[in-house]
Amino acid sequence: MLQKIFFTIILLFTIRAAICQTESWLGFPDIINYDFETYKAGPQNWAIVQGEDGRIFIGNNNGLLEYDGSNWRLIHLEKKSIVRSLAIIYNKKIAFGGQGEFGYFEIENNKIIPHTVSSLIKEPFFNVWRTLVVGDTVYYFIDRKKIYYLVNN
Repeated sequence: MLQKIFFTIILLFTIRAAICQTESWLGFPDIINYDFETYKAGPQNWAIVQGEDGRIFIGNNNGLLEYDGSNWRLIHLEKKSIVRSLAIIYNKKIAFGGQGEFGYFEIENNKIIPHTVSSLIKEPFFNVWRTLVVGDTVYYFIDRKKIYYLVNN
C-alpha cells in the first residue's frame, strides 16, 4: 500500500514537471540566425536598431543593412565604410557613426538616403564608436577622445 502511494506521488511530480517544461516555451518567438551569405554583406555586425515601422537596421562592415522581415537590403555610405553605431531619430531618420564618417540616414518613400555630416569636420578621425540621441540632439563619440553633436531640425 505504501509502495503504491509512493509510486503515485513520483508519477504526479514527473507528469507535472514534464507539463511545466513544455508550457515554459509557449509565447516565445523563434530565434532565427542569419549568416552573412544570406544577407549578402560583411560577416561582422556592430549595431542594431528597430525603426518605428518594425524594420530592423544593422550596422555592418559593408554599410547599413535593412531587414523588413523577408528581404535584406544593403545601403553603402559615401566612403563605403563600416557602420559601427546606430541610433533612431524620431522623424524617420537614423543617426550613424562609422569608420571615418558620421551623419544620418533619411527614410523617404521606402528609399534610404545617407547624409554624411562629418565632412564639416576639418581634423581627421578614425571611428565613431557610439551614437546617442537625446531629445533633438545627436551625439557622436569619436575615438574615445571627442564628442561632436548635431542639433536636429
